[in-house]
Amino acid sequence: RLRSEKPGSAATMALSKFGVLVSVARDWLSAVMIVLNTISVGLSADLQRDWIFWVFIDCGFALYFSIEVLLSMRSTGLRKYFVGVDLRCNVFGDSDLRWRIFEFLLAAIGII
Repeated sequence: RLRSEKPGSAATMALSKFGVLVSVARDWLSAVMIVLNTISVGLSADLQRDWIFWVFIDCGFALYFSIEVLLSMRSTGLRKYFVGVDLRCNVFGDSDLRWRIFEFLLAAIGII
């Protein structure tokens, strides 16, 4: 929020709508990247298994998903990212926390 803007002002509401739009666009981009990664894995298993560029394609996907995790950590906050919004590490009650941990583990495995 802009410091000079009041909470209910038009500029603040426009920034809020822009943030929602960016969030939706980021979710769609992530979904497309997951589908493309899945297709890439399937093609690399069936076609030209020894083609060297599969390594570069896999590294590109790993880089994208790692950046996505880092941006999510930055926007959520490192502590809240790993222990949840209520800071209780309630893995059974907080589905967002489960997804964040799962996403982090997948990105870490992709780097290794």
